[in-house]
Amino acid sequence: MAGGTAPAILNAANEIAVEAFLAEQVGFMDIPNVIESVLSASMIEEAYSIEQLVAVDAAARQAAKLWLKKSGLNKSGLKSHG
Repeated sequence: MAGGTAPAILNAANEIAVEAFLAEQVGFMDIPNVIESVLSASMIEEAYSIEQLVAVDAAARQAAKLWLKKSGLNKSGLKSHG
């Protein structure tokens, strides 16, 4: 399904990945890996409310931070969004 919650997931994962890049915790080429991992692990649904999108955004940010932690690329904690 194109659209739906996918843009919110992509944006959230991208923001966490870019934040890690700017903090010199990951390389530039790691950014798409984070995004792809989070998108592929997420269930894309029809977007029906702002509340749903806020929850999806928070879950995607958490998933991106977890990916960075598990990958061993994230050397220190990223600031929390929300």
